Amino acid sequence: MQALPDPPRRTAIRNVARLVAPGGTLIVIAARREHTDDVRGPPWPLTSDEIDAFAAGSLTPVCIEALTDPRPPHNPRWRAEIRRQLPVVNTG
Repeated sequence: MQALPDPPRRTAIRNVARLVAPGGTLIVIAARREHTDDVRGPPWPLTSDEIDAFAAGSLTPVCIEALTDPRPPHNPRWRAEIRRQLPVVNTG
């Protein structure tokens, strides 16, 4: 996603949900930026809104963390775990 300019990055983020199998987990590791940061790319770091947009439809965020790489130059990162629920089976 970070290689794509916006647009089409937001469209691509929305479409990732279709690739996650029922009961599957999407892991997103990305460079992080604040909305006010001056951005040059590619790669383009992702905002919190873009990370939240991965949880679309039947995908639910399990954990979204704003981290800082412990190695110099200590770049800010996202680590997100997003899961697709299993379909409800009607047994009645």
